[in-house]
Amino acid sequence: MHHETNHYHREHSVSIAHDWHVFEQALQRKDPNLLQGLNAPATDEQVRQLEKHLGTPLPTQLKECLRIHDGQDPEAPWLFAGCEFMSTRRIARTWSLWQQLAANGDFRDLHAKPDHGVRALWWSPHWIPLTFNGSGDHDCLDMSPAAGGKSGQIIRVWHDHGQRALVADSFAAWFADLPNHLT
Repeated sequence: MHHETNHYHREHSVSIAHDWHVFEQALQRKDPNLLQGLNAPATDEQVRQLEKHLGTPLPTQLKECLRIHDGQDPEAPWLFAGCEFMSTRRIARTWSLWQQLAANGDFRDLHAKPDHGVRALWWSPHWIPLTFNGSGDHDCLDMSPAAGGKSGQIIRVWHDHGQRALVADSFAAWFADLPNHLT
């Protein structure tokens, strides 16, 4: 089974607040009720707790994003290319689940097939899951890429397939492209 991905690159920096505004406008045009599924902003304490849980500082752009909307209600229609945009709490729980599976040896005999710049691992503690597709797969922020990769790139991680796909060069590029993939 081959999983298709597109790789997004962003040449210039635009604020996350601007990108949220564009995304919210796209939701408004599609169906104003979709806006109700977005959570309130994460508090500074929620962001700090997530960083503490993960054992790493979050990139500024992700913190800005979460401080506008702390993900979405998992029961609402999923807005991020057919996936749930996870809250700080769900990110922490999902990351912990993957960590536990790795600690239990569940990935010991599994072999990843990464794109260039992505580590050949089934799971890394340096991957921060941002989305959930309902089947155990995620777009993750990659904080420790392989040679040729870029810290902060977005990768797609499947729970049952070894492909580790590079999706975007940066969080900003990935986030800015989301309005093009509303479901």
